[in-house]
Amino acid sequence: MEGLYRQMHELRQNIFEKRVEFGLISPEGAESHQARMEERWEAMQQRMAENNYEMGFGKRGPRNRLQAGTTGAEL
Repeated sequence: MEGLYRQMHELRQNIFEKRVEFGLISPEGAESHQARMEERWEAMQQRMAENNYEMGFGKRGPRNRLQAGTTGAEL
């Protein structure tokens, strides 16, 4: 799983760099966005090191709405 998440991170970085290159993101905005991307990646790496692969919507996201044994259709 870690390899897939690494590939996803690298693809996001490549897409981000192209958006900056094409002028879709300002240089000022690019710096802060790049810093946030790196912070998120470091947090993901730490969770993966703890064998926690629950990435996604956060504590209030859809995954926590589902109870064991449900299909989600009840929502």
